[in-house]
Amino acid sequence: MFDRWQEARADRAKELDLIPVMNLMVTLIPFLMLGAAFYHLGVVPISLPTRVEQPSMKPESDVVVTMQLLIERHQMTLSASSAQLEPADLLTLKSVLPNTGDAYDIAGLRERLVAVKGRYPKSDTIVVFPDDMVRYQPLVEILDGTRERKVGERDGEDVREPLFPVTVFSRPPVPEPDVPEPDAPEAPDEPGATP
Repeated sequence: MFDRWQEARADRAKELDLIPVMNLMVTLIPFLMLGAAFYHLGVVPISLPTRVEQPSMKPESDVVVTMQLLIERHQMTLSASSAQLEPADLLTLKSVLPNTGDAYDIAGLRERLVAVKGRYPKSDTIVVFPDDMVRYQPLVEILDGTRERKVGERDGEDVREPLFPVTVFSRPPVPEPDVPEPDAPEAPDEPGATP
């Protein structure tokens, strides 16, 4: 009796059907492969603003300008600052680039930065003031447009030169609140009346 029970148990163990499990694995493996992360993370090199107390090591004859880019929802404002230029010269470097449709005018921005780089080749820093409403993808595209430009092609690959590769992020400047003028005291209606 016991031998017959062991034989029946051995027959049941032999009849174990693994085909459904194998079908499940064959179905799951492509989904797991599709869900795997086969991508590369892009890193935008940036630096935080720092206060430098010592004088610059660059020769004084080389004029260096720091470009400033205010990115708002509907436009970009490009300006410059430099301790070596007069305010009137810095004003000529300022420009407002309104959006073209729903996109930022990155080509116009690059064109103006190329002109500045041609006049002041030692300049390499741009301070970016993004508004809180600016989305991440347009911001990355703008940074790509300020960092380098295509100058040609060699062996089927683009040849690029740096424009303003040093990027510094800062908070947008807060506008000064309009303070109303203090009202002058009203003149009394009757002579002898006090205000």
